[in-house]
Amino acid sequence: MLRLAVDADAYDEHAAGVTRATKVRALAWVAGAVVGILLLLWGGMLLLAEYGGEVVDLRTADASGATFETRLWVVDVSGSAWLWAAAPERRWLQRLRTHPEVQIVRGGEVTRYRAVPVETNEARQRIGCLVVQRYGAAALALALIHQVLLRHAQDEAVPIRLEALEVNRSALPIGQPAAACATELSAKMVR
Repeated sequence: MLRLAVDADAYDEHAAGVTRATKVRALAWVAGAVVGILLLLWGGMLLLAEYGGEVVDLRTADASGATFETRLWVVDVSGSAWLWAAAPERRWLQRLRTHPEVQIVRGGEVTRYRAVPVETNEARQRIGCLVVQRYGAAALALALIHQVLLRHAQDEAVPIRLEALEVNRSALPIGQPAAACATELSAKMVR
């Protein structure tokens, strides 16, 4: 009878080990599935943003003068171009708040602008509506992701009006004067 008791204890230990191993495998599978879904959503956001319609390149500079390029949607209202930041903590938005002179590459042409965040409810509603009208389902899908999954409230969005400073046909580092560009282009043409 002692032998049966030992066998029963061994069976219980074996069953408990299988149960723990099964739980660990199930937990790992669920964690992997969650990570996979998040990666798919992130990739989907990038695809929607890139292929949802016209995309411009925004060039901003940080305090050290380093230049960054961000691809964004743009809408036009009464002769002004507008950008849309779905959340105020976007790095590109923080850079343009600090250094509002930016460049936009649109249709192969580089234009220097002063970026002016307009944080009024009227601007949020108007520009947000125009973004949805122009970019359709892609804009709605991204808005849903931002509001539901990332917890960004609609009233946190920041519309940015772009005030043109001058038009250049070549890419200038931010802050480089147009005369320097003309000299540089002339030198390249002579070579």
